[in-house]
Amino acid sequence: MAKELDNFINNVCCADEWIAGPENHDFVLKMADILRKSYRGDELKRPDGYYKEENNVYIIEHFEFDSSKPFKGSLNKVELDRVNKDFNKVQNTQSIYHNQLNCNYTYDFYKKRLEETYNNHYKKIDGYKEILKNMGIINDNSIVTTIFCIEDTSALGSIIYKDNMQHIILPTRCRSFLDLFEQAPDLDIVICRSEYRNQVSFLDRNILDYYRKDQLKDDEIKLVDWEPKVAGFAINISNYKND
Repeated sequence: MAKELDNFINNVCCADEWIAGPENHDFVLKMADILRKSYRGDELKRPDGYYKEENNVYIIEHFEFDSSKPFKGSLNKVELDRVNKDFNKVQNTQSIYHNQLNCNYTYDFYKKRLEETYNNHYKKIDGYKEILKNMGIINDNSIVTTIFCIEDTSALGSIIYKDNMQHIILPTRCRSFLDLFEQAPDLDIVICRSEYRNQVSFLDRNILDYYRKDQLKDDEIKLVDWEPKVAGFAINISNYKND
């Protein structure tokens, strides 16, 4: 959807850096510029966005996933919505609010939710191309590049401890995801973002080997199972008097 893609683009374009391997700085800057200039109007139902420059057409599709148990789409989202609604019910003039997200975050859930959502979007790529053909954006001379913008929205991030250090896990670190990408001829570029700390990685065919060097197999990934606590301070100023 346009709003979610807008937010993704705003966040990745202001990230401190993108993980992209050596000698890819200029290309990453070009991709960021394409994202910024892309068309993503509300009337464009699918794909989420596109950018056309002469014969080059970039299809841009965004989706979210998280590492919580699948439940009505996402237990992580259900719990965040619940906490937000509870917080908005606070009526006291001045109060401190406490709550907790009742989720457990695992790599099994991470992998399952990522692969299911990825596969669901991948099988629609031909449909995205057909829509843009009908709009006159793509023609027989077009060079089409498909970009997936993938966002991990897990509360506090999907994190492992390795070599006594904390690491945010992005799909580009996972061998299983790299295998998916390598076997997907209709997908050209993946831009991944973790909502936690706004960490971003970039992947295309030219730098697959860069990620393969440090790839993690499924049995090497164990996420920290957070129990996120939520605290807030609410002040009702409707009865405030200015002396």
